[in-house]
Order: sequence, then C-alpha cells, then structure tokens
Amino acid sequence: MTGPAPSPSLPVSRTLFSQLETRLNSLEATRAQLEALFRGGSLAQDALDNAYVGLYVTMCVEFEGFLENLFLSLLLDGAGVVQTGVAPTVVVGSQEVVKAMVIGPGKDYADWLPYDRTEQKANIFFQSGKPFTNVSGDQKGYVKEIMYLRNALAHSSEYSRRVFLDKVIQQRPLSNAERTPIGFLRVRISNGRTIYQEHRLRLLNIANTLTT
Repeated sequence: MTGPAPSPSLPVSRTLFSQLETRLNSLEATRAQLEALFRGGSLAQDALDNAYVGLYVTMCVEFEGFLENLFLSLLLDGAGVVQTGVAPTVVVGSQEVVKAMVIGPGKDYADWLPYDRTEQKANIFFQSGKPFTNVSGDQKGYVKEIMYLRNALAHSSEYSRRVFLDKVIQQRPLSNAERTPIGFLRVRISNGRTIYQEHRLRLLNIANTLTT
C-alpha cells in the first residue's frame, strides 16, 4: 500500500494520521451503537461478541496499514512536504519501485508487527530509523499487548489463548468472563473507558508520535 497525495501544505504523514483517526473513530462509533442496541435488548450477546472481534481485528489491520503507508510514502520522492527530522537513506520516484524495494519483488504485503519488524526496516531505509524509532518502550509494550489480544481473537488456538492469559491477563482481578479475549475488550478501567477504547487511543497516540 502507498499513501495518497497530501494537502498542499500538509506533510504526507499528517494526512495519513488524519485518515487513520477517521477510520478508528468510525469503528468506535459503530461499537457505541452496538453497545446501545445490546443494552436496549435489540442485540444478542453472541452478535455483540462477534462484532467486537471484527471491530478489534479491523482496528489492528488499519494500524498496520498505516505503518506501511507511512513507511513507503516517506521514501517516495514528491510525496509531499517532508516530515521534520526524517532523512531517508534513499528516495525513489516510483510507487512500484518503493514497494518492491521495501516489501520485496512480487510480494503484496510485509509484516510490520510485532513492532520490532518495522524498526528493523526503518534502520535500513532511514537515518537513525526515524521517525519509527521515536516510539517509546512503553508504546512498544502497548503494541505487544494489543497484538497478543488480536491473535487470541483471530486464532482460537490453545497457544494464542495461553499467551493472552500469560502476557495480558496475568494476575488482574477479573471475573472468568472478563478473562476471555472478547470479555476483556469490554472491561472498564479506572478512567471509565473500556479496554477496546483504551487500545484505540494508544494506537492513535503511537501514530501521532510517528507523524509529529
């Protein structure tokens, strides 16, 4: 994937951030509507659970797509106003060449997560790996937790469930229902937000770090 042309005075990175924010806000609006239907008795528990799985996995896919679009766009000559502090080691004038160079010839996509895969690529194609090495240790820890949860939702294997329990749930004082991947998404934390909402904000915070 490659990003679209930015607004005349807006760095391509901020255009991509705005697009990600819009998409995740749309997913959040859908989640809120479904919760309202469930509370009103118009939506069954199973339907709500299935919707949460789809929404969360889609949110993760959108974030990974954002990483790819940002990475490729920053290497593309003429993509837009250059982001401050970003110095590609090579700049290419063709979207097809950029994609083949980073992802590999004939391949449709690359794995950008876990996040260290993005950093490894960044250290090759950008001086000091920036902006991708600007992500803090805490932020990378958030991405790991989000990926453990995504994997547990997308793959109903005993291994993914065990990793979720060991790496995410740990010793948290939760009910049996809340210790499941789907139940965990609806747990409310101290700030009143659900885990789903908190993870959405964390992904947007990381995207903002990458584009400012």
